[in-house]
Amino acid sequence: MLKAKTDPRIAAKPLKIVLSPHFRRDLYFKGKPHLEEPFLDIFLAIQNGTPLPKWAYRRDIDTTDDALLRREGIMHLHLGSQGSNELLFLLQFEAHVTLLEISDHRHFQTDPPGTLLVRLHEAKVAAYHAHLAEEEAAATGRLELEAAKKRHVLMKAVKAGIKPQKP
Repeated sequence: MLKAKTDPRIAAKPLKIVLSPHFRRDLYFKGKPHLEEPFLDIFLAIQNGTPLPKWAYRRDIDTTDDALLRREGIMHLHLGSQGSNELLFLLQFEAHVTLLEISDHRHFQTDPPGTLLVRLHEAKVAAYHAHLAEEEAAATGRLELEAAKKRHVLMKAVKAGIKPQKP
């Protein structure tokens, strides 16, 4: 999987939320409308950079190992209570979070943990992140071109004897 952060908690800053191409919110809540409110609580907390509800994190978060988070960078949050079997799986990066899916604890029963989760999401999420990197590079290129044009105009003015004004 991509190199996601392995901190067991969501960063306390606003993060952009990206949905994996396989994220099917409509299916997750079918027959389980009680999950929508805790999902929205988590979604808004991540988006706004506010602390997540304590029930969203696993019990003993500071004293037990999470092999899936350590190995693959895939975090899981509980929907509704710490004892909830419904989990939100996600990847946390510096500026955004990618929501993978809502499922149960079955991903911890594979050897190694998360094998199916990684297999399902890895290629699509990597392709999407490559697309994001291309967009960012293009935006950076446009800014650099704009700065070069401004420098060119300034140099042309200096050569013509026009002194630039201080801002």
